Amino acid sequence: MSLQVRAASRVNARTLLVKVSPAPSTLTERRAILQVLQRHGEVEVFKKLHDPGHFISVLSHPEKAADIVARSPLQFDYVSQQHDGRGAANSPMSRPSHPQKKTFYVQIKETYIYQHKTHIRENPIHGRWPAPNDSLLLENSMTKAALSQAVPHGMAHAGLVDWATCGQLDGQETLTSKEDHIAARRRRRMNESKFGSLVEAYNARHASGRQREGGHGKGDVQGSDRAADSNVAPS
Repeated sequence: MSLQVRAASRVNARTLLVKVSPAPSTLTERRAILQVLQRHGEVEVFKKLHDPGHFISVLSHPEKAADIVARSPLQFDYVSQQHDGRGAANSPMSRPSHPQKKTFYVQIKETYIYQHKTHIRENPIHGRWPAPNDSLLLENSMTKAALSQAVPHGMAHAGLVDWATCGQLDGQETLTSKEDHIAARRRRRMNESKFGSLVEAYNARHASGRQREGGHGKGDVQGSDRAADSNVAPS
């Protein structure tokens, strides 16, 4: 079993489906639901689904997840403070009035069908940035430069900065140290550039184009000279 599969199985054991009735309609109400879950353990993920009354939650440990499932359903009262509209909420003139009380019922159960990897891929900001064809641009990309400044220097610096070939969600088998060394060497060779800057690459490209054009012209001249020599009768 690969490392990715084992990690996914551990996440599934901590993933919970939370159904709240009535559905919370404000951010403060959703925050209150989260705080109720946090009383039973550290919550790493709390995400609202398309249905406003359903949430996906991931706890820090499978034991905590099993414990809160055993305590389901949960019930708690939420009191919202409605401030007087004549002043700002933080103004000394404003005073809370007409407190509204809601009773929420929270049903929690385990779920093994939620595909974390699929939902991560569907995120519009997920994935690597489009890599240019020029290896010089790939090696000196803005992404790599930004990560180089942000990531602390150490043993893992090179791997963390290498955004273009990270492939965390590809689901491949974990490489051995030898295979990883070979793959890294191949990437370095692929990213090697003969030019030190984009200006040098631009000048070299145009110089090679002029040489090809000059070669064709010279060949035409030499061909015409040979044709003229062949038409001259020997003396």
